[in-house]
Amino acid sequence: MENILQFEADRRAFIITINSFGTELTLDDRERLYPTCGKLFPDGLARLARCEDYDQVKAVADCYPVCVITLCMIITCMGHSTCIRSMPQYLLVLGTTQERNHWRTNSLKKR
Repeated sequence: MENILQFEADRRAFIITINSFGTELTLDDRERLYPTCGKLFPDGLARLARCEDYDQVKAVADCYPVCVITLCMIITCMGHSTCIRSMPQYLLVLGTTQERNHWRTNSLKKR
């Protein structure tokens, strides 16, 4: 479950940042909209808050390899409903993998 929440928090942070470009939203206002969890929290979110274009967002994602996939999915999915429908499938894979690892860890402790 933790992986799913982190993925969703990071995804939302990227979307908030990208959607705020060209709006009246100040950098401080944008930072207040970010979640307080995820792989980007807190340093990555502070860096995202200062981004003013896509290249800067990509540079932040590059510092967090696990987030590169999230950002690529967002950019690829913009305007494509089939891609947006596939995100829940990706989240299901994340959740299943975490449950499997949790079960495996707990079963090893019992031995």
